[in-house]
Amino acid sequence: MKRRGMRFLSLCINTLLLSLLLGFSFRAVSYAQNKFSYIQNNIVRTDSFVRSYEKVNANSTEADNSRTLWIFFTDKGFTDETELNSEIEKLISNRSPRSLKNRKKVKNLVNFTDLPVYKPYIEQISGRVMRIRQLSRWFNAVSIEISADDLSFISSLPFVARIEPVKYHKLSHPPSPIKSKPTLDKRGSSGNIDYGSSFAQLDQINVVAAHDSGYTGEGVLIAMFDTGFRVSHGSFSDIVNSGRLIAQMDFVNNDIIVSDEDGELAQGHGTATWSAAGGFRDGIHVGG
Repeated sequence: MKRRGMRFLSLCINTLLLSLLLGFSFRAVSYAQNKFSYIQNNIVRTDSFVRSYEKVNANSTEADNSRTLWIFFTDKGFTDETELNSEIEKLISNRSPRSLKNRKKVKNLVNFTDLPVYKPYIEQISGRVMRIRQLSRWFNAVSIEISADDLSFISSLPFVARIEPVKYHKLSHPPSPIKSKPTLDKRGSSGNIDYGSSFAQLDQINVVAAHDSGYTGEGVLIAMFDTGFRVSHGSFSDIVNSGRLIAQMDFVNNDIIVSDEDGELAQGHGTATWSAAGGFRDGIHVGG
């Protein structure tokens, strides 16, 4: 009797363990499938697509009956979780250790949004658009200029999730000249740095104390996304001449000229913010 009881107990325990194991396995598979479905269906085609198309088709601010639109896609061309993860691993392997370290620090790991827009989708619409303006892997979308006559073709493609107009704003009058504001001209120096008239403002936020403690920002990589900047500005001379300006890009005009060109008045704010963060002109201006 004791042996039978032990066998029965052992059978129950094994059955319980097997059930738990299968339960965890099914749950893991279910989680993976749900995760992939969420990633793929985060921007799925819904009833709102019809409304977005009708709204765009009914309204146009372009005199030549063209449209400037965002075309959002349903997916990035993956059929399963394994394929998706494989592409993400490729992206990770091509990232520099510095990039991965920075992203880990802010808990922004490489994921679906970092993958490029699916190229065959772009190829299918490129022949029917007037111009492809920008690609956005984060939005999984492309901004285009298109004739109203070709809009119905684009909207019929099964991988188009929704269509939205590109929003923009035009000034109704020329911008007023920037008036310089009076500043506190308290000059000063600390150690080997002559801060010039920027001493007072930096001293207020303890930048001078940080410099005195040995913090210089050396080795820090800064990415500035702003209105552009005047490359010839004296505060940037040391950075430009030493080759520390790694790259520059005008995402509006799709070129590498970030200073104002003819008819543009946009570089002021970017020049101010970058000079405040990292500009240096001994005796005149020092950034943080």
